[in-house]
Amino acid sequence: IKQERDEALPHFRTHIDDYMQFAPLIAGYSYGFAEHPDKLWTYTKEILINELIVGVSVNSVKRWSKVPSIVNGSYNAFPSGHTTQAFSAATLFNDNFARGNVWLQTASYASASTVGVLRILNERHWASDVVAGAGFGILSAKLSEIITKDVSSKRTHTVIVNP
Repeated sequence: IKQERDEALPHFRTHIDDYMQFAPLIAGYSYGFAEHPDKLWTYTKEILINELIVGVSVNSVKRWSKVPSIVNGSYNAFPSGHTTQAFSAATLFNDNFARGNVWLQTASYASASTVGVLRILNERHWASDVVAGAGFGILSAKLSEIITKDVSSKRTHTVIVNP
């Protein structure tokens, strides 16, 4: 893939992927405020837990795997953090706001996929880094949803009145 990229687009550079990784999060808040304000607190909790999971897991795997970067040879390529962020955000958006809406689901995952492709085209990551980042992103989002659901379901709303 890198060889094909080098032949077809040797001077390709853009920074849009640095910002685009957050597009599904922004879309979630925009859509939430407009259509489902009742879901925003749950969405926010899931995002916070997701970011904790992503921060710990991705940075740990980067240190453990020691895959050299295309850019400068530093050992922090695997997995792609930008792609992880984009796919986790797309998954949270889809699960909270886009169920049953194929167009919104397609748009959010297309946005996340574009981030991954741009990481390769910008020579920031190997294709394997991007594929792993997508997997880490989806998994971290699903874990944050499970954790949030478990914590919410354990609450009791019993009122105790002293006689």
